[in-house]
Amino acid sequence: MAINFFKKEKLENLKTKEHKNVQMIKALAPNGIVIERDHIIIENFYMRFFTIVNYPDYASIKWLSTLNMQGISWSFHVDDVDLDKLISQTNNSIKSKEHQLERTRDPIVKQRLFSDISNATVMLKKMDSKIEKTVDFSIIIRVVGHNLEDLEDNSVRLKTRCASNKIPVKPITFAQEQSLLKNMPLNLDIPLRYSNPMPISNIMIGYPFLNNYINDDQGNILGYDEYFNDVVINFWNKNQQRTNSNVVVIGDSGAGKTMLTKDILYQEYITGSKIAVIDIEREYTKLARKFDGDIINMAG
Repeated sequence: MAINFFKKEKLENLKTKEHKNVQMIKALAPNGIVIERDHIIIENFYMRFFTIVNYPDYASIKWLSTLNMQGISWSFHVDDVDLDKLISQTNNSIKSKEHQLERTRDPIVKQRLFSDISNATVMLKKMDSKIEKTVDFSIIIRVVGHNLEDLEDNSVRLKTRCASNKIPVKPITFAQEQSLLKNMPLNLDIPLRYSNPMPISNIMIGYPFLNNYINDDQGNILGYDEYFNDVVINFWNKNQQRTNSNVVVIGDSGAGKTMLTKDILYQEYITGSKIAVIDIEREYTKLARKFDGDIINMAG
């Protein structure tokens, strides 16, 4: 019987291995790819590639974090630039905007031109002094959906969020295939239509992973933050930032404070933690009974 069981188990393992191999082959070589004008269909996934058409004049901290959204991934690409040519173009641009500033009477236009001139002057000084390297910077944004409707919804979310942060994006029409190849780690020399000269510091300061989100290796899953990073906290993990395990749950009435607390208690219970609750409004009585806990009426 032991030999038969071993053979059966071995057969099941072979079937499992074969299934995994088939899944891997499908992932590496999908059955079909359909390339449309503004999107691509690979198996059961729809994807559309966008790019930034106008970069912000002023690089604020974490400006790239705008692109951190569920269903959206992106890659950035840097190429060398002809520095002398770029300095000449920037000088001409500054002179042109200075002439416009002298002629216009619109205060809003004046403010915008003055800001453009100031930012261009700062960039020109950096390039001229060669304090830091300036590169040709471009971004490819990949939006994914399970169907065309889902793809459209995610595309609208991306455009709305980017527009609100003054980083307009647009689909790379008639170049979705090139964008897919450029998005892959193949090191292909594929030119992109939209790029912008940018100092390295402007790129680094915008890197979204500078944000300090909480994600312990193990612990209670509390949800996700505004950038769709999972929030996982081990309340017993102490370090320089967290010197104790005290927690305060605050929120408006009906926001879900009790539900969150019960979820935390449940996760702590299944890991073996000892739990004591001072329950003034008797909101945790059912939970205590479910866990076979003791209910003590301290009012007498």
